[in-house]
Amino acid sequence: MPESESIFLVNPYSDPVIVRIKGRGSYQNCRSLADFFKQTVASGLKHFIVDFAECTAMDSTFLGILAGTAIEIRRLSPPGYFIMLNLSERNLELIKNLGLHMIASVETERKEVDGEPLTDIGTGKIQSTEVILKAHESLAEICKKNQEKFQDVISFLKNQIE
Repeated sequence: MPESESIFLVNPYSDPVIVRIKGRGSYQNCRSLADFFKQTVASGLKHFIVDFAECTAMDSTFLGILAGTAIEIRRLSPPGYFIMLNLSERNLELIKNLGLHMIASVETERKEVDGEPLTDIGTGKIQSTEVILKAHESLAEICKKNQEKFQDVISFLKNQIE
């Protein structure tokens, strides 16, 4: 698989729901994953395992989508759970730097998980901007440090939508 290609593999029929990231997770390719999480939670599923064994890089939008899902399922009654597995040293550093380890479980023990392909349903400029905005708002919700870090991005994106 070329470095620029990314694939999200999922098994939406298991409990917990399995998600495997292959390649980069970024604002350019995560719309389908955001939609998948939204639809899956809306269907009543609230247990997720995300496998990062083949994830080569992540940006703040991608991490914000994960954060938003973790926050949403923690608010359910009873709450769900969000587990991140097989993180590289760099990806673990990014997750801890933005505080995702405070709202989701991080397991360092190597584990195997299976998944099926997730098809991309496409994006539009306004829809993509809304996804990016929501992702950064989710990161800002985690802690004050993130609020300060992303306040300019959030303001810019809100202006783009209006």
